[in-house]
Amino acid sequence: MNNKDTKYLLIIIITLIITVINIMLFINIIIEPNKIIKQEENLKTDNNTISEEPSKVEFKSDEEQDKSDIKKLKNMGERSRMEFYFGKFITAIEEENYEKAYSYLNENFRNNYFKTVDEFKEYINKQYPDMIGINYDNIERQGDIYVLFIKVFDVLKPSDSFDLNVVLKESEYNNFEMSFQVL
Repeated sequence: MNNKDTKYLLIIIITLIITVINIMLFINIIIEPNKIIKQEENLKTDNNTISEEPSKVEFKSDEEQDKSDIKKLKNMGERSRMEFYFGKFITAIEEENYEKAYSYLNENFRNNYFKTVDEFKEYINKQYPDMIGINYDNIERQGDIYVLFIKVFDVLKPSDSFDLNVVLKESEYNNFEMSFQVL
């Protein structure tokens, strides 16, 4: 292998390591709190929760999911809550549930930039990659609003990225609205 091939291979390895680290951080932020809460509840199960048996997976109703989210959010710090809320927004986009993602947006913001869900969907499909990766660079609190400084990238092509500022306002646990920098 020549020097150029070695550099190319090194760049690929570094990119893979960074991607794995980001996935591990995501798991620690989102999934690990779920495990802690389940342990605190002594893994109680009922007919609306996920059972431990893989063949009998049942999902929580929306109301139960909201209660579960509120319980998790009460144990989180401000930064983790804001990242959780933005994560809900991104998850809705990745699941192509544009109506849900649209519902998280501040009403004035929607009226100014995306009068309909279809306009919002068109913008998202044009601007965001199919496999969205997020790096939270910083967060600032300004009164009762939070500003997240984020880098959005394509998981398959991490060099394709853009910076995004997101404004979040939490009315109460699991009740928030947001806006973001339209590019």
